[in-house]
Amino acid sequence: MALLALLDLFFGELATGLAGVVVLYVALGRGDYPTDIERFLARARVGDLEGADMLLSERARQSDQDEADGSAGMRDFAYRGYSRWFPSVLYYLMLGPLAAITYRLVYLANERSDGRFETAMRMLDWLPARLLLVTFSVLGDFEHTRRALTTEAFDQTISTDALLALGIERAWRVETEGQDEAESTVVAVEATQKAINLSTAVWVAVVSVIALF
Repeated sequence: MALLALLDLFFGELATGLAGVVVLYVALGRGDYPTDIERFLARARVGDLEGADMLLSERARQSDQDEADGSAGMRDFAYRGYSRWFPSVLYYLMLGPLAAITYRLVYLANERSDGRFETAMRMLDWLPARLLLVTFSVLGDFEHTRRALTTEAFDQTISTDALLALGIERAWRVETEGQDEAESTVVAVEATQKAINLSTAVWVAVVSVIALF
């Protein structure tokens, strides 16, 4: 606090802005998501699904042993791509640095306690996940995604990762029928990568416009 007061004395509003940027940086997720998804795809493209599975999060590997690799990969990378950036930025813009930090702390606590704070995470994820779902529908096939926006988005039993994966699948019309497991996995995860990258670009543009006013 003393440091912030000193910075404010010398730099005024600039100090507040700089402090907010630092806090937002701390609140963003860690890990090399772009590299992980590229490594996953590289292994899946050569048919090494067992090796690709090793790049999924521990939660994804343990959640459903019978789930197809494409579905598991889509859910895992959709949520990892979402949680590392989108919620922290949204809460920072809406409620300030403390809200962004709170989201990250709850996220880390939930990860390290085997889901003890899952209820809190579902509450914190509700708004940003659904705004990202809207982004998917705008960037992709809106008509095909409309049911997810009007029905599944308000289903209290669906998990955040499943909702995001469903949004990607419908917005980008992910079709895996007639493909082997390796091919369907690549198609699903490539669609996830595209959806997260495009949505990030859109949100960055929107945040930049907001920052001007």
